[in-house]
Amino acid sequence: MSGKIEKVVQSKYGQVARSGLSSEQEGVRAVAQAFGYSPDELASIPAEANMGLSCGNPTAFASLRPGEVVVDLGCGGGLDVFLAARKVGSSGRAIGIDMTPDMIELAKRNAAKADNGRPLANVEFHLATIDHLPLPDASVDVVISNCVINLAPTRRPSSAKSPACSSPAAGWPSATSPLSSPCRPTWARTSWLTSAASPGRSSSTITARDSSTRG
Repeated sequence: MSGKIEKVVQSKYGQVARSGLSSEQEGVRAVAQAFGYSPDELASIPAEANMGLSCGNPTAFASLRPGEVVVDLGCGGGLDVFLAARKVGSSGRAIGIDMTPDMIELAKRNAAKADNGRPLANVEFHLATIDHLPLPDASVDVVISNCVINLAPTRRPSSAKSPACSSPAAGWPSATSPLSSPCRPTWARTSWLTSAASPGRSSSTITARDSSTRG
C-alpha cells in the first residue's frame, strides 16, 4: 500500500515540477508571501524554486547560523534550501532531499543559476525518501521540512533503516506528533519546533535543532 502511495505522490509532484509554476506568476508568489517569504527573499533565488507548495516558512524560525549543515526533507525545487544556504554561508551547507526525480532535476537546474546566474556552491541535492537518507550519521545540525512529513505513508520513518543524521543528540520526527518516536536516547536534547501549530497539535512544517554542541 505504501508503495502505491509513493508512486501517486511522485506522479503528482512530478507534474508540478514540469508545470512551469514559478514566482513569476502572481498567484504562486502570493502563496509564498502569505507564509512570510519576503519579496526580497523570493527575488534572491531562481523563480522556479517556488511553485506555491509551501504550508509554512521553516527558514524564518530555524535560527540558522553560519557554518551549520541543514537538511531539507522534501526540498522540491529548492526554495528553502537556497534560503538556508545563504543563512549558513560559505562555511555551511544546505542539503535537499526529495523522492521525485523531476523535482531533484529541477532543483539541480535551479542550483546551477542560484548565485546571480552562477552555481551556488554550498548546496547539494539527493534523490531519496526521507526514511532512507543518503547521509552519514552525525553530519547535520538542523533538519527542516515544509509540507512533506504529512505525505509519508507510514507517518513514522524507520529509525533502524534511517539513523538520525543530526549529531548524536538528534531524533526523528513523526507527522502526527513531532515529539514522538525518538531514535536516540538523548532525544530531549533536540528541540522540535512547529510553525503554524497550536499547543498540542503538530504541523507538517517543522525544524529540528541539535543543541548538544551549541552554547
